[in-house]
Amino acid sequence: MISMVFSGLLGALSFPPLPLFVLAWVMFIPWFVAIEQGKRKFIYGFVSGLVYHGFTLHWIAANSALSLWAATATALLAIVYLSIWWGLIFQSVAYQYSHVGRPAFLQIPLMLALVEYITSFWDLGFPWVALGVTQLSFPTPGIFATVGVFGATIWVGAMNFLIYMAIRRNKWRLLAIATGLVLLLLPFMGEKLNEQVLYPTGDSLLVAVIQPNLDPHVKWSAPCDSVMALNMALFDQAQMRGAELIVFPETAAPLYLNRSARWRLALRQAASENQVTIAIGALASQFLKEQKQIFNSVFFFDATTHSLRYDKVQLVPFGERFPFQRWLPSLGSINLGQAEFAPGCREPVLQLMDSTLAVAPTICFESIFQQLFNERVRLGANLLINITNDGWYRNTLEPAQHFAQSQIRAIETGRPLVRAANNGISAVLDGWGNTIAILPVEQQDILICNVPLLGGESIYLSWGRPLMRLTLLCVALYLLMFYGSVSWRSKVSKKKKNALI
Repeated sequence: MISMVFSGLLGALSFPPLPLFVLAWVMFIPWFVAIEQGKRKFIYGFVSGLVYHGFTLHWIAANSALSLWAATATALLAIVYLSIWWGLIFQSVAYQYSHVGRPAFLQIPLMLALVEYITSFWDLGFPWVALGVTQLSFPTPGIFATVGVFGATIWVGAMNFLIYMAIRRNKWRLLAIATGLVLLLLPFMGEKLNEQVLYPTGDSLLVAVIQPNLDPHVKWSAPCDSVMALNMALFDQAQMRGAELIVFPETAAPLYLNRSARWRLALRQAASENQVTIAIGALASQFLKEQKQIFNSVFFFDATTHSLRYDKVQLVPFGERFPFQRWLPSLGSINLGQAEFAPGCREPVLQLMDSTLAVAPTICFESIFQQLFNERVRLGANLLINITNDGWYRNTLEPAQHFAQSQIRAIETGRPLVRAANNGISAVLDGWGNTIAILPVEQQDILICNVPLLGGESIYLSWGRPLMRLTLLCVALYLLMFYGSVSWRSKVSKKKKNALI
């Protein structure tokens, strides 16, 4: 069991912000050894998962937006839930090993990627700790540009298997070493290929990112006018420096902006008079069938006095909405201290600046769902915006881990990304995931830089994503066929035994 703790610890130490990506290449070797020694129970994988997820997600318990018991319960729920999958995968691979031998070890990353992908589409989706994220500190981002974060998970697992085969004395040793060297070259090749298909359009945008650095508790308890006065003062500084697009963080305006004619008019006039576009996070509300719906939104005001709005689609389970309400609406009456927002259904790509700029906005932890970004870039988005408020998790690993997710989304889609965080980390990334400019946590400042727009389609979006979907489909079909075959053979064997009796 100690080896399982060591396995999970290796994975946790390889996760951002630590640059120890290579540790993930050997984290599953204790699994291989344990399975070969006949240790094939669910608990082994579960313990490994507990250590990995416990170290990487312990910050959930520090969520100051919830009560202590609710934050702690949410953290435990997330850690246990994700670890159960690891236990099931371990048990399944151990069972497959008893039938096919060591090739079953390749099912660990394949099944892990399948689980990461499928579960990202439901109410408890949380691909924050996808194993592929550990490779963000690899010398090149090519793995994400070609096969995405779930493909990176498979790549990590394949490296584990090849290293294990290379250190074992068997006839496959040289082949494993050669294959491992080829795998190491693939990310570099992917980066070069991606550089060939992405190209500067010649257009650029001077962007200002506002980081107010307001304590979130103070922001919601202080008079709204004083918070908005600070926002407008920061806006004045940004527009005086020539910014064309000024981005505020999540709920920078602590009010129902669609219900406040006064502040909508003020923002619209500020955008029109200064010939700029403003993006600002705020709440929105509406009544549907006599029930009030609240949205976590971002409002856009441009120089034409035109305003647009995007409502957050993917809500934090238990933090922003009690899950599974589409099937059991009565669950919405359970109060754990969550905000209880409604999921949005507005246009995901917004045309701004006379349609020369197609923006794909996302809010907070939507940044971990690659499908949201992929679909919006395929719809024509040439600039990604993520606004967030990580101030609830001050002095934890959360801001750095969250920023890493934005870097991966920029790499996968080949589009620049503007990130505005209330307390940091705010940044501007180019379409290759490089940081153009950045503001650290706990600093009130304005980030202004020129953002070059890119054209073309990343390798991942053009063929990497379809290839990954096909691969995961094949994995699912293989598992169905394997267990179906085992079940059929078991039934045939029983029939033969009964016939002999």
